[in-house]
Amino acid sequence: MFPHTTPQQSARILRGQSMIEQGFEPSQIDNTTFSIHSQSSDKQYNVLHKYNAWYCDCPDYLYRKIECKHIHAVRFWQELKNKLVIEQAQEAQEVEDEIVANRHPQNFACIYCGCEEIIKHGTRTTKTGSKTRMWCKSCNHTFTLESEAGFEKMQVTSKMVTVALDLYFKGTSLRKITDHLEQFYERKLDHTTVLYWVKKYSAIISQYAETLSPQLGGIWHADEMKVKTKRDEWSWLWHVMDSETRFMVANLVTKKREVGDAQELFKEAREAGKPELLITDGLQSYHKAFNKEFYDHHQESEHVVAEGLTARANNNKVERLHNTVRERVKVMRGLHSDKSPAVFNEGFKVYYNYVRPNQALGGKTPAEVAGVDLKLGKNKWLELVKKASKD
Repeated sequence: MFPHTTPQQSARILRGQSMIEQGFEPSQIDNTTFSIHSQSSDKQYNVLHKYNAWYCDCPDYLYRKIECKHIHAVRFWQELKNKLVIEQAQEAQEVEDEIVANRHPQNFACIYCGCEEIIKHGTRTTKTGSKTRMWCKSCNHTFTLESEAGFEKMQVTSKMVTVALDLYFKGTSLRKITDHLEQFYERKLDHTTVLYWVKKYSAIISQYAETLSPQLGGIWHADEMKVKTKRDEWSWLWHVMDSETRFMVANLVTKKREVGDAQELFKEAREAGKPELLITDGLQSYHKAFNKEFYDHHQESEHVVAEGLTARANNNKVERLHNTVRERVKVMRGLHSDKSPAVFNEGFKVYYNYVRPNQALGGKTPAEVAGVDLKLGKNKWLELVKKASKD
C-alpha cells in the first residue's frame, strides 16, 4: 500500500510499474506527450502531461476519469530515467575525480594482471573524448585509464552492454532493447549490435563458467523441448538439471532427438559427475544413452522414467525450466536461424545458473546454492565478464 492512496489507486500504481518491468516502455513524442502500448491489444495510448495534470485516451481514463495504469507507467518511467541520468553523472564524475587525483601512471595498476609496472602508450580518441592509453610491462596488454576488463575497445559503457544482456535474457526483444538504450543512455544503436554483444559475451562467460565446479545433488532431471526458427525449421533444446540446486548441468541443441543426440547431452553432463538417480520422460533414446554414459557394474546411477505429475518421480522441475525458455523464445517470435538456438542456449545457461534469482531457492541463484558463490554483487553480468576476462 502506498501512503495517502486508496487500495484501488495502489493497485493501479503497481500495474503501471509492472508494465515498465515487463518491457512496455513509453516513447516520448514531445515535451508533454507520450505513447505507450496496451498490455492486452495492439493499440497505442497517448498520455499527456500538461498544466500539472495527466490525461490518457484509454477507456479507463475516459470513462472513469481516474489516473490509469498508463499514466502511472509513464510517471514511473520518468522517475527511472531521471534517476539513471543522475547515477550516470555521478559515475562519470567519480571516474574523472579518480583520474585527476591519480594522474600519474604509477598510481594505476594493470586491469588484466594487477601489475603496477605500467607506462603511457599514446592516446585513444573515442566518441567520449581522448583517453590515455597504458601499456603493462608484465603481460604486454594495453588499456585506457577508464577501461574495464572485457570492455577495453568498446565505444559504449560497460553498463550499457550489461543492461542489454540482462534485458535480452529476461525476454525483451532486440529492437525494444535498442529503444531502451536510446531513451535512457542517448545512444542510437542497431539491433544487430546488441545481438553481437549477446554472442560475444555469452561465449566469453560460458567458457569461464565451464571451469567452475558446482556441488550437485544426487537426483538429476533430463528433458527436451522443440523450438521453431523463423525459417519454419525446428531444433531440439535438451537440458539436464540438478533437482536440489536447480543448477543446469548440461544443455544441447540438435536437429533430431535420436540416441546419439541424447548421448552427447549425457556426455556433457558426465563431466560434472554421476547422479544417483536420473529422471527422464519415456523417450527411448534416453534409456539407451544412459546405459552408454552412466551405467556401470557398480550400479552407481539409476534411470527412472517420469510417470506423471503426482507420481513419485516426475519431471516438473525441468519442465518449469522449459517454460522459462519458452517465455524468452515467444518474445523473439522464433529464433532467427538454425544457428540461433546454440547461441541462445549458451548464454541462457549462464543467465539461469549465475544471474537469475530463483524463487524456489529463496531468491538465490542455482550457482550460489551449489556452492559457487562468486560475490558478483548487483551487476552480475559486469562481474562475470571481468572475471572471465582476467582468468
